[in-house]
Amino acid sequence: SKTLGISGLWLMPINPSPSYHGYNVSNYYGIESDYGTLNDFENLVSVANDNDISIIIDLVINHSGSDNPYFQKSAAYVTGINRSAENEPYADWYTWHEGEVTPSENLKGTYRRYQSTNWYYLANFDSSMPDFNLDSEGVRSEITNIAYYWLDKGVRGFRLDATTWFYENDHQKNIQFLSWFNTMVKSHKSDAYIVGEAWLDSADYNKLPDYYASGVDSFFYFAGSQSTGAFATGIQNTNGEWLASTLESYYNQLFASNSTALNASFLSNHDQDRSSGYAAFYQML
Repeated sequence: SKTLGISGLWLMPINPSPSYHGYNVSNYYGIESDYGTLNDFENLVSVANDNDISIIIDLVINHSGSDNPYFQKSAAYVTGINRSAENEPYADWYTWHEGEVTPSENLKGTYRRYQSTNWYYLANFDSSMPDFNLDSEGVRSEITNIAYYWLDKGVRGFRLDATTWFYENDHQKNIQFLSWFNTMVKSHKSDAYIVGEAWLDSADYNKLPDYYASGVDSFFYFAGSQSTGAFATGIQNTNGEWLASTLESYYNQLFASNSTALNASFLSNHDQDRSSGYAAFYQML
């Protein structure tokens, strides 16, 4: 940190995955070969810790990859391809529906057909990303094992992907799950740091402070990001007073939910256009 001037690193998905972005995880206990080996990762954490740099990793628990053995075993049992005793425990790890989901059934989320069977599984983002059933005791037990595994490797904490989709924008259930996750992690490592991605539509953004009631340390401040966000708007309008007032109001809401809340502000992320583009534009005005 003396030479880099930083005290932390967030590593985006490092687990094996068939995609370039890594958000459809094949193995939650491994390292993507493009990045090296588990031994390489352990060395990185060791050197980072020696230099007072904490590492958090992206933890993708809204969904797994469709090639993950968890999903393959669940699918084999549910669809009747292989109803073995080995596959049975995984049956409820995902959300399945026999027959095509029709609008009249009013089921939340997007369902995809499994191969040529008459079974459909919940996969909101892509067919290669089946959503976990986070109410399953087996899933929660495995999430606990995964979290403890990486904490024991020296990881300081986690960035949680897609937290508003854990229960398809059911904010109350999302918060309840996050509370469970926060308690579980910090019972193992009391000073762990957790930051959540809670990307809400502008109409729902006033609900984000409620997420801090879960005890999770921080959530990304999407309302501040991009060319229409609070920071760029304040600069464009040369209105520092408005920006300060906006942030003050937001912080007061956070502290009402959690007195130790941290705001993870940013200008742009991996899902957005680079901030350098609009920042350069403003500089030219």
